[in-house]
Amino acid sequence: MSNDRGVVLATVNDQDKEEFLEIAKDMKRVGYTFMATEGTASLLKSNGIDAIIVNKIGEVRPNILDVITNNQVDMVINIGALKDKNYELVYEDIKAVVDAANKEALVKVIIETCLLTDEEKVIACELSKEAGADFVKTSTGFSTGGATFEDIQLFKRELEGTNVKIKAAGGIKSFEDAEKFIEFGADRLGTSRLVNLMK
Repeated sequence: MSNDRGVVLATVNDQDKEEFLEIAKDMKRVGYTFMATEGTASLLKSNGIDAIIVNKIGEVRPNILDVITNNQVDMVINIGALKDKNYELVYEDIKAVVDAANKEALVKVIIETCLLTDEEKVIACELSKEAGADFVKTSTGFSTGGATFEDIQLFKRELEGTNVKIKAAGGIKSFEDAEKFIEFGADRLGTSRLVNLMK
């Protein structure tokens, strides 16, 4: 399979690296390539996954900010910091990407809902909104679960009246599901599985 899905830009805390590695293996399998900060790149390479090294924000350029050049940027929320209640760090991570995009690219914050409690999902929505994200997205599609109707309804309640849009991704198995997700408040769907159903 050719690596034509896209490029993953990764920088991962030590405590999250084991879990991230399993996700990265799945992403490599379906055709993603990787750019990563030095420690994360070393982890990937030692496990047979090629990665281009990029400097962290604040380090010598070119750094992460310089590689955000497309019209859309997907970032995974700092799940470890969120669970540790380090909300300032979660906010700062999102805000750094939003500032780097400089309104020239849409910023989608992936919440990875399957790993969070409802309370944590609400906080993630609030922090994404405060940091200026354009979208919140349910999942990468490579963790233990994907979008649920309940999560989309929760997002809709928390983000009602704001400019933040909602993307349901992962686990959309049928056109009927897609219609329900839209009915419950999703503005956009991750629909690669639906494309395969049409083939």
